Amino acid sequence: MPRQNKNRRGGFVKVDNTRKHLKASDLRSREAPQGSFRVISITDNKDVWLEGTHSTFLEAKKIADDTCGGGVVCYVHGNGPRVLYIAR
Repeated sequence: MPRQNKNRRGGFVKVDNTRKHLKASDLRSREAPQGSFRVISITDNKDVWLEGTHSTFLEAKKIADDTCGGGVVCYVHGNGPRVLYIAR
């Protein structure tokens, strides 16, 4: 049986989908890295959560649509300060 090369890396892109609490005044951490999209959720009592960073807008939009509701509003940010999509 041939030996497998352990140094070979796959072609998959690692996406950070961990939910993280943010300060309401920290606007810089809401911006996504170049070529990525971040989903931010804000609850009724003004808690801000980073839902994840995604490689495509459609993935980020789907997460925002699934997370919103029940007093939670989700925003999709690109690599700048603008909001690209709002899910209520």
